[in-house]
Amino acid sequence: EKIPAAVKFARYHASYKIQKLSVKIAGRDASMRAIYYDPEVLKWNPHFAWLRDVLEHTRWRPATPIWPELSDIMAKYLHKAMIKELTPEEANKEMAKEARRAVKEYWGE
Repeated sequence: EKIPAAVKFARYHASYKIQKLSVKIAGRDASMRAIYYDPEVLKWNPHFAWLRDVLEHTRWRPATPIWPELSDIMAKYLHKAMIKELTPEEANKEMAKEARRAVKEYWGE
């Protein structure tokens, strides 16, 4: 009995009208592509034109069960390069080695 009300609530909050209102009142980003083209929204938040372009060209992270581990590996070596513990080249080489090991362990390749 609560499921129809929950679905109605979710649809309402995901609607164009409410997303636009959320942008205006709270300055939140929208999940609906059309919001980023709305002239009124662009008047309130001119940076949405830039953000729209970024979102249009963004790639999703890879769909793999070991993504969290790979992400941690990349973060670890990026940090080491940023604090100059390793050169960027060394960090990249070590990151690739550790990522390959993780993939091999998981997939058995």
